[in-house]
Amino acid sequence: MAIIPTVYGGGGGVLASGQTLGVAFPPMLDRISWLFPLRHATRAMSTATATDVVGSGLSWDHLGALLAWTVAGPIVVAWRFSWVNLEPRRRRRPSDVVEAAERSRTPLRTS
Repeated sequence: MAIIPTVYGGGGGVLASGQTLGVAFPPMLDRISWLFPLRHATRAMSTATATDVVGSGLSWDHLGALLAWTVAGPIVVAWRFSWVNLEPRRRRRPSDVVEAAERSRTPLRTS
């Protein structure tokens, strides 16, 4: 979680994904923060624990955004991540092998 100590708008406090102590995000950061799941998680939890909320206290729009991140994350990981190196290996030239042996000062095996 990114915590940014700042003084903005005349007050002081700590910004942590939109949850502020007497401070507001700059407008551009506020718009960008809605793209990430931490902002939705903190808003959903603060709505669920608020004493002035009528009804269930569940924030379905924020929970829906968290569900979208939960579904999309593993899909992107399965698509992009691999334990196998997919790049072709560069073939060593004989001169590279000789230079490597000279640098390590070990004799070359010629069998």
